[in-house]
Amino acid sequence: HTIYPRLVKMFYANLEPSTTCVANSFVLGTPICITPDLVAETLGIPNEGITNFHDIGKTEALGICLQQPNVNPIMNVTSSHLPIASRIILLLVTNTFLPKEGSHTLPSERDLKFVACVKNGTQINLPYLIVNHLLSRPNHT
Repeated sequence: HTIYPRLVKMFYANLEPSTTCVANSFVLGTPICITPDLVAETLGIPNEGITNFHDIGKTEALGICLQQPNVNPIMNVTSSHLPIASRIILLLVTNTFLPKEGSHTLPSERDLKFVACVKNGTQINLPYLIVNHLLSRPNHT
């Protein structure tokens, strides 16, 4: 499908600050409201599960991602340290689910916690995380 970069830039330029997980903007005079329910309905996925990763510790996430029970919590992890399954999930997280700019070889703590939740079967509220990520993008570009 076609992506219109100019319209995407307009959407982000007009994106209203939000303290709730609702993205309100307008493009060419047309109001746009993106909610987790809309994302869930559009993608055909549930709008339920965890909405943050506060309950999983960094060390626990590292252990799950590396498939090692005893890990050094201050270890700097790169994607090359990860087993292939974790690496594939990490690529999906950083390129598709919650895309980010910059290095994909240096996963953030949030990225590692997301991967750990996927690997241990914790249900993640992806629609909520997508909208929240959209709202948190620096410079909205």
